Order: sequence, then structure tokens, then C-alpha cells
Amino acid sequence: MSPFRSRLLWKAFLSVVLGLALWFPLFYWLTVPLINRLAYEVEEKAARNVLNNVAEMVGQSHHDLLAWRQSALDAHRRELKNIVLVIDSWAKELEGEVAAGRRTRPQARQELLGRLRQVRYGNNDYLWAADYRSLFLSHPDAAFDRRDASALRDSQGRLVLPPMVEQARKSGEGYFSYWWKRLDTGHESEKLSYVRDFPAWGFVVGTGVYIDDVDQEVARRRQAMTTDLRQHLRKMETAGSGHVFIVDGRGDTVVHPDGLPGDAQGARPNGGDGLGARLVAAAQRPDKTLF
Repeated sequence: MSPFRSRLLWKAFLSVVLGLALWFPLFYWLTVPLINRLAYEVEEKAARNVLNNVAEMVGQSHHDLLAWRQSALDAHRRELKNIVLVIDSWAKELEGEVAAGRRTRPQARQELLGRLRQVRYGNNDYLWAADYRSLFLSHPDAAFDRRDASALRDSQGRLVLPPMVEQARKSGEGYFSYWWKRLDTGHESEKLSYVRDFPAWGFVVGTGVYIDDVDQEVARRRQAMTTDLRQHLRKMETAGSGHVFIVDGRGDTVVHPDGLPGDAQGARPNGGDGLGARLVAAAQRPDKTLF
């Protein structure tokens, strides 16, 4: 092979090597970021689908809890009315005794009020009676029995007895919500009551249930729901190394694969706002992302 031809091949080889050396960085610069971006978008889309499914599941669980609470309150309303209707049957029975001359009306009235003091049901719940002047005629708590309650207000500053008496006399019955101390513990709680007019006897009869009994059951059900979510989400991964966690509106970590109990606001990156608050704020933005 002639020296000229050798030099020509060598120059051609160097040209190819130089071209490749120039092309590879350009190829890398053009394709690798694109591939990374496409891969990231695929992973992000998959993660968002997982997140949407989890959010839908949590939302449905929350809706079920609210529906159960409303159903429980409706059931209590029916129960309260049925209990007072039992008293109505007692009253009619005693009216028959009076009509037959076996009792005087004052005797029958005192017997009916005495029976009311003895009734207990549910979680130490009871019945009471008050006349049209808002005087308690029968109450199991000695602090209220045969006491004037016309000016009695609950801790929210609302009159308790007069509005119930007025509604019962106007419509025959009614439901009311107010704050009242428990008979057994003295602890104050919101109470749902039903009151009914007994016009033949000149008084109204009422009974109620404490709403925190319902809310405690809601809390138990919420805890059971949270436990199920933890078990379901603990091993769920997104994008190979990601995971699903749940933070509530107070910033508390509710579900996390590491089982973190406590407060997500405890982490304050770069001295900024609490992590929980930043996550809530990010969820309200269109892109819903936080770095």
C-alpha cells in the first residue's frame, strides 16, 4: 500500500472518530434529557393515578363515616320519640284510672312524675318533665328536680327549657340541641333531646342522648378505617422508590409506611413553614406538587 493511500485512510479514520466524538455529546444532549423527561412523566402519571385512587378511597371512607353518623343520629331521634311514647301510654293508662274513679288526678299525676324519675336507659340516659312555666316537676338530678329553670342557659348562653316548652305546646313535639352536664360524670356535652306536650297533665316530657356518644363511635370507626388504610398502603410503592402517605387537616401524619405517629409539622425544612402546612397548600395549587 502506498504512503499516500495510508495517509488518506488515516485521515478518513480520524474524520470518522472526530465526527463520532462531536456527535455523541450532541446525541446525548438531545436524547438523554428527553428520555429522562419522558420516563419521569410516565412515572409521575402512574403515581398520580395511584394517588387519585387512594384519594377516592379515603373520600369514600369519609363519606361513609358521615353517612353513618347521620344514620345514628336519625336512629336516636326515633328511639327518643319511642321512649316518650311509652310515657304517653302510661299517662293514658292513668287517665283511665282517674276516669274510673280509682285514683284522683293529683294522685295519678304524682305517680306519673315518680315513674319518670326512675327511668334509665342507654348510657345512663333519663326522662324529665316541666310545666308550662319551665319549672322542672320531675328530674333525676336533685339540683334541678322541682326547680325553676325559666332562666337556665347552657354554656353557649342559650336558654334551655323555655324554647322546648314553647315548641312542644305549639307543635305538640320537637327536637332540640343544647349543652348539658352528664348525670353520672358531670361532664358537659352537646345533647340532642326530644320533647312532647302532655296537655291533659299540664306539662311536657323530654329525654335526650349525648352526641359525644355518637362521636366516640365515629372516632372508633375512623380509627378502624385508618388501620385498614395503613395496612393497605404500607407496601404500596410508586416510581420504584416512592410511597403514599396521608396528612390530615391539622398537619398530623395519619398514614405513613414508616409508621410515623405524630406531627408532620415537626419537620421544618430550611426554617420555613411546617411540612404539613406546605403539603396542604401544595394540594390546593393546580400542579399539586411540592419539592
